[in-house]
Amino acid sequence: NQPDLDENNHFLGLYYIAESGLEKGIYLLFNSAGRPVNVELPSTAGNARWYRAMDTSLQAPNDFADPGKEKRLRNQKSYRMKGHSAALLIMK
Repeated sequence: NQPDLDENNHFLGLYYIAESGLEKGIYLLFNSAGRPVNVELPSTAGNARWYRAMDTSLQAPNDFADPGKEKRLRNQKSYRMKGHSAALLIMK
């Protein structure tokens, strides 16, 4: 991925690999724009998949998942964020 440094971009993503081999990690996403953005997800290795732990654009009780009950993403290549929201994705 190449960073989008356009002055009209209001998105920030922080990606951390917790263990070698791309098997565990987190992706913290912030979208301060008033419009949705599609976020390209980093590739996973082995049986690792992306799960949503938090998305502030969703209605309760779907906005925060209890530990161990995160929702597996159907699309493992990208995540659509609504405007003015934050999300936490977990790779496990």
